Amino acid sequence: MLPQLSRAGIITELKRGTMLLTKLSEMQANAANLSTSNRKDLDNIGKQIDYCREYHDRLHVVADKQIGFDLDDGVIVNYAKFRDVLVKLK
Repeated sequence: MLPQLSRAGIITELKRGTMLLTKLSEMQANAANLSTSNRKDLDNIGKQIDYCREYHDRLHVVADKQIGFDLDDGVIVNYAKFRDVLVKLK
């Protein structure tokens, strides 16, 4: 299960995903020369990229719905519409 993120968290995750893809490409190009530690890092980066892709897919589903919201409805009502991709309210 993916954690729910704030808007800033979403942007951070997207930037992180781009950075991870770059790092993954570099490591795969040098795969024959990687140490055991680097191979573990490569596996971890692959898992992190999978996480980013899964979150992207969830975000895409919500965006495709083009859910309308009214600020006059209040935070609780509007958060409920986007609960799959937002931080839980306390």
